[in-house]
Amino acid sequence: MEFKEVKAWIETNMNENEELKSYIAELSKVTQEKVEKWIEEEEGKKFISRINDKFFSKALETWKQNNLEKEIEKEIKKRFPEKSEKDIELEKVKAELEKIKSEAIRKELTNKALKIATEKKLPTDLVEYFIADNEENTVKNLEKFEKIFNKHLQEAIQEKIKDNSYIPPTSQNTDKKSIQEIFRKALNNY
Repeated sequence: MEFKEVKAWIETNMNENEELKSYIAELSKVTQEKVEKWIEEEEGKKFISRINDKFFSKALETWKQNNLEKEIEKEIKKRFPEKSEKDIELEKVKAELEKIKSEAIRKELTNKALKIATEKKLPTDLVEYFIADNEENTVKNLEKFEKIFNKHLQEAIQEKIKDNSYIPPTSQNTDKKSIQEIFRKALNNY
C-alpha cells in the first residue's frame, strides 16, 4: 500500500471510526517534546522571535507609560535636589565669604609683592601682573621679572654707553698746561 492510498482510506473512514479519530488526534496532539523540537528549527525560532518582539515592545510601552516619568523625576531630584530658601541664602553667604577671603589674600600678596619690588628697586607699577595664587608663586614670578628686567636694563645701559662714549682728541699741538697754570687763570678771573 502506498502513502496516497493510506491517506485516502484515513480520510474516508475518519468520520465513521471513533478509534481512528482518537488515534489521529493523539498523533496530532501538541506535546512539550514536539514544541521544543519545533522551536529548535529555523521556522520555530523565527516564530518565537516575532512573539518575543511583540511581547517586549508592548511591555516596554506599558512600562514607559506607567513608570518612565516617575523614574525621570526621581533621577532629576537625585541629581538636582531642590534647595530651600535657607540653602540658597547659605550659598550666597558662602560665596560672599569666599570672595572676601580671596580679596584679602590678593591684597596681602600685593603688599608683599610691592615690598619685594621696592627692596629690589623694580618698577612697582608692574607688580599687579606678577601676583599669583599664593606667596611662593608670587615671589617666584617677581624673581623671574627681576632677572629679565635687570638683563634688559644692563643691555640698555651698555647700548647707551656705546652711543655716548667720549673719545678725547689726540692732536699733537694742544697746549700743555700744568694744573697750576689752570688754577692761576681761574683765580685771576674771580
